[in-house]
Amino acid sequence: MTDPTSTTDEPRLDPADPGCHHRGGAERELVARIQWLMHLRWAAAASVIVFGAFVVHLYRTEHKVAYFLGILGLASAIAAYNALFTHYWRKMLESGHPPRTRAHLFANLQIGVDLLALTAYALLTGGPASPVLSHFVFHVIFASILLSTRAAYAWATVATGLGTLVIFLGAAPGQLAIVPEGILLGRFPLMVFAGFVALVYLSAYLATHIVQRLRQHEAEARRFLSQLQAKADELSQANQNLQSAQMMQTAYMRRVSHELRSPLSAISNSLQVVGEGYAGDLPDRAEQIVGRAHGRIEDLLRMVNDLLALSRARSTRPREYLEPISLPAVTAEVCELLGERAELKGVTLINEMPPELPNVLGDREEIVQLVTNLTANAIKYTEEQGTVNIRGREEAGQVVVEVADTGIGIDEDELPNLFQEFYRTKRGRDYQAVGTGLGLAITRAIVDQHGGTIEVASKVGEGSTFTVRMPQGGPGSQPVAG
Repeated sequence: MTDPTSTTDEPRLDPADPGCHHRGGAERELVARIQWLMHLRWAAAASVIVFGAFVVHLYRTEHKVAYFLGILGLASAIAAYNALFTHYWRKMLESGHPPRTRAHLFANLQIGVDLLALTAYALLTGGPASPVLSHFVFHVIFASILLSTRAAYAWATVATGLGTLVIFLGAAPGQLAIVPEGILLGRFPLMVFAGFVALVYLSAYLATHIVQRLRQHEAEARRFLSQLQAKADELSQANQNLQSAQMMQTAYMRRVSHELRSPLSAISNSLQVVGEGYAGDLPDRAEQIVGRAHGRIEDLLRMVNDLLALSRARSTRPREYLEPISLPAVTAEVCELLGERAELKGVTLINEMPPELPNVLGDREEIVQLVTNLTANAIKYTEEQGTVNIRGREEAGQVVVEVADTGIGIDEDELPNLFQEFYRTKRGRDYQAVGTGLGLAITRAIVDQHGGTIEVASKVGEGSTFTVRMPQGGPGSQPVAG
């Protein structure tokens, strides 16, 4: 008997092949269960002997030896054809995973031969009173799970026919001690037949109904996964487009900044020369105008430099250009650079970076700028007699740097926008009018490029703490001079 759902295109079944997963779980189950059934059949051959000997022991007949020899012969036959099945299956696997049509035929062949062996076993162990008569249901369920619904009912019909043969042509029930007393022997086969047919077809119905529902759910799951994959592809493409646009924006910003920096520097130098009187004395009014113009140009020049720094921070450098950086050495350099600024403002700058802190792998110029930006900001927004504290520690394979100040603080509702480009807090603008709003955006970009994170905690009137976490890098845990 063949499976009505088989096709002629001979696609091959390979459970390890991703494409096989799109052809349905029933086919994958078929390949796995073919091997499972062959392994199970070895145990079945042994159990035929053990269980058969027990049943023959209950016989009310003097031909027990003949029945037992028949059972031994049947067990040998089961082992023999299972050996042939195993050999044939291995040959198919050696030549590649079997085509679907051949796998279905092979499954049908095994079910058919097993039903014939089960029929013989039922005849040898009591016919209509045989305890193994209900085992026909096992193969019906097996066919329902692995084959089509039509094939499952076809095998249910075959099992019913073979069971009917056993019931009406098998051993007389009176020869078995397991036949219940008080049952009329003439009616016994009819009672067994009615129960057997109901059991077989009910099992086929329940099994096929459950399998159909499972296959429907599987099809829905495959459609859902397909839709998810399509959405994921769309998101991936959108992300690539976004990255390309950002790269173009960064390149454009870098080019424009480069083009602006030279003329702005020239204008600034010229205004400085004029303002200091090297081109001749100026009236007071003219000197004021030139001074304001020079200040504005300096503001523009700072913004251009910040834009260049931001575009550079967003550009990924190849790993071979990175180096082990000692954060204690960088912090010492920054404190030396900004120490005079802090002193002039009356702010105490404290460096508590432990010298044994592990290295980070990065671009040294950007790491210096990161620490400089955070420290300069802390000094800028801290009032006289305040403190700025730089400290560090090792934590869970990361190097943690904290820059804490006792400055004006940040309103809680402004914290989420703090690292946006050109964003300045209201308190910051009121306290210090000059600023581009790019310093923290540059800092965030540097941290992101180095695989780290940055957080801020602040309370108005008490100060702010910026915490940077970066992965360790470089040889060992010994710091390398920056």
